[in-house]
Amino acid sequence: PPFGLNILEKISPDRTCAEAGIAPQWCLCSHTTFGSDKKISKLLQEAILNEIARLVEGEELCYDLRTLSQNFPPPETYRVTEGKYYHASISAVKFKSQIGKKLTFQAWIIYDDKAGSYDVESIGRVTQYGPEKCHTQLHSPNTKEYCACKDTHNFF
Repeated sequence: PPFGLNILEKISPDRTCAEAGIAPQWCLCSHTTFGSDKKISKLLQEAILNEIARLVEGEELCYDLRTLSQNFPPPETYRVTEGKYYHASISAVKFKSQIGKKLTFQAWIIYDDKAGSYDVESIGRVTQYGPEKCHTQLHSPNTKEYCACKDTHNFF
């Protein structure tokens, strides 16, 4: 269906999210639960760190956060929609930033329990990401949201 409707036309009160073109993970009618399984939390942590590493690949000025996974503990809880859409956040601990900002990322991950595989559908940095010195020197300006600059952040 086209996005947007004429507000003068009647909309069925029984319209589903699918009929409205709303993805399941954004649908408030969807069955949503909260989980805390340690195995899944570890998988979500891995998925987020792997995706960030993919996004900043080739940027020497950015940390490979996979090597700092101990600084990004698995989420204690996560949200599950329709049994396969997972929403989780991870935040840096044991960390000091010259710009005084915490590193927190969140992602929507589609997890196939039977296959044991996942696909990161979307990811973003929750906390503000600037100004960091190395951002002006990155090869791609699109990577600055995901880059934890080596000259700005210290992990211990």
